[in-house]
Amino acid sequence: MMGKVFSDLFTGPDGKTVAIGRLYSAPVLVSGLVTPFIMLWKGQQIDLTALGVMYGGLGAAVMALVSGTNATEPKADS
Repeated sequence: MMGKVFSDLFTGPDGKTVAIGRLYSAPVLVSGLVTPFIMLWKGQQIDLTALGVMYGGLGAAVMALVSGTNATEPKADS
């Protein structure tokens, strides 16, 4: 079951080739989501305005990676 979930997350519409945009966006997304928790763990203050800008930029970067490489991936068989 988990293998199917990860396979669907990181493969293209054909289910066989690796979707490079999705693969490259995974570390970007994980590092962005973990950053505030690390800051809290180290006792640093979090600026919510900067955090909101970071999440907006993070979303834009992930969308650019996924949609930008979508045209290069093989299409699913109908």
